[in-house]
Amino acid sequence: MMMINLAKAERPMGEPVMTEDELAVFTASFEKTGFTGGINWYRNLDRNWQILAEQTTRAVLNWLADHVPA
Repeated sequence: MMMINLAKAERPMGEPVMTEDELAVFTASFEKTGFTGGINWYRNLDRNWQILAEQTTRAVLNWLADHVPA
């Protein structure tokens, strides 16, 4: 309910979290591509975690192979 009250407030409460120029960058991006990509990331969070874990493991192993003496 608190979020709804904040959205309905006549004046914004607190300090802005970004400048108008920063907001314009996000607005332009979302107008161009929409929210689908970001939403799908969270919809698929369990699988994304697995993919990132695999990629991170490979990256660490590659780094170790280059930097740790045999």
